[in-house]
Amino acid sequence: MQIPLTRPLKTNFEAELLDQVLSSGWLTQGPMVKQFEQMISERTKAKHVLATSNGTTALHLALLAEGVRPGDEVIVPSFTWIATANAVCMTGAIPVFADIDPHTYNITAKSIEEVITKRTKVVMPVHQFGLPCDLDSITEVCDRYHVTLIEDAACALGSLYKGFPVGRLGTACFSFHPRKIISTGEGGAVTTPNPEAFKRMARYRDHGRSINQSQPGIVFKQEFFPEVGYNYRLSDLNGAVGVSQMKFLDFILERRSHLASIYNDELSQQPGIIPPHVPKNMQPNWQSYVVHIEGGATRRDVLAQQLLKAGISCRTGSMMCHAQPCYSSSPRGKLHGTQQAYENTLTLPLYPQMTEEEQIFVIDTIQKTLNKIFTSNSIGTNI
Repeated sequence: MQIPLTRPLKTNFEAELLDQVLSSGWLTQGPMVKQFEQMISERTKAKHVLATSNGTTALHLALLAEGVRPGDEVIVPSFTWIATANAVCMTGAIPVFADIDPHTYNITAKSIEEVITKRTKVVMPVHQFGLPCDLDSITEVCDRYHVTLIEDAACALGSLYKGFPVGRLGTACFSFHPRKIISTGEGGAVTTPNPEAFKRMARYRDHGRSINQSQPGIVFKQEFFPEVGYNYRLSDLNGAVGVSQMKFLDFILERRSHLASIYNDELSQQPGIIPPHVPKNMQPNWQSYVVHIEGGATRRDVLAQQLLKAGISCRTGSMMCHAQPCYSSSPRGKLHGTQQAYENTLTLPLYPQMTEEEQIFVIDTIQKTLNKIFTSNSIGTNI
């Protein structure tokens, strides 16, 4: 049996919509992208939505729209995919790494306050693995120090914070990479309540020009370029896939939640493993199912090796950006929670099409391996 870490949902509807786009002859950003943006707006309850070429460019546009410039500081977690820090560097600003709660894997208000300075322009928390951050406490710190909050919601489409969808109130950036809840292949989006920020991001997305020529049926007008921009547009081909995926979002979320509940029930009594912690008033979308393996990296790695040997894909929870050579000299706080999460977390397979047989096989393999590890006098790879 070969079980992948994840597998994007595929339906017949994608092919139908792609054929419509190909037949139209309009392949670049156009009406299908507009429909995709509207569907995201309806889902997140956001006033303005801008689709982009990927999640990293969404972050870059959001930072630019808030006036982040060289020399500014942006507080981010280290326990996240490197794109979060890279987007900061793309503006010329400096990423400052703050610690996380080792139970939720999310940045905390306390860790933010420990590293905030007069140069801090933005705080950019990550809703790690689709679990929302404690936005109330983080917002309170941002308001008190007069800094902007931008949410890296790459993994959090469909997640709820106190009953409200992530992306509803502030500026939030989503990703539609194949590992995310829905996928357009590559793609991203920014939500914002600010009409001026939206207009500015729309200009930056399309080379900085003052009017949008990327729509069919519009009479050509002379465009102007008040500032230098980028080509961060999403093609209508990607938009068509996004429209199809959004139609099945409820099914995807329900299925992931069901599978996560089975993992929780079966693994909660298993010695050596701790299922994900979900605080009250948080509803994750279960973009990833990440467990804590007791005993440190050695035991975690032995389990991972046995899973891979059995044909079960897995990986560590996330990386530590500050440990990468390109960020080795970046400013940071005390990252004890980050180090603990890096050494103990493991991501298990989870995807809507996962069968009962596949999940039982994963759970049985984990239980058998951990029982051998924790009853053995020595920890080795030959268990």
